[in-house]
Amino acid sequence: MENGFLRVYGHPSYPGGPGSPERAAVDLREMLSLSNADFIPDTISVRDSGLLVALACLSPRQLTDVYPLGLAVSRGARFVTLDGRIPAAAVRGGESGLLAILPRKPRPC
Repeated sequence: MENGFLRVYGHPSYPGGPGSPERAAVDLREMLSLSNADFIPDTISVRDSGLLVALACLSPRQLTDVYPLGLAVSRGARFVTLDGRIPAAAVRGGESGLLAILPRKPRPC
């Protein structure tokens, strides 16, 4: 998931993103250095019938977005994101306070 974060969030056209994978890596290191942050390895599958409410309701982009939320829910963790468009209701238990939106702080060039 870390390389997916760098690929998506670091893409130059990502809204509000840092503009490059290198600068996204700086943000990732900063987030993972927080005392309450934890890296969760990929241990679930979208094939798990208890994870997603309905695949038919998700676009390919949304599927990529809800996977880390499902991963967090499966571990009883909180998923923190800068993207307010992730459909939390698509994940069983996703709306129960496990999705937190953080404001993007300005970054100097």
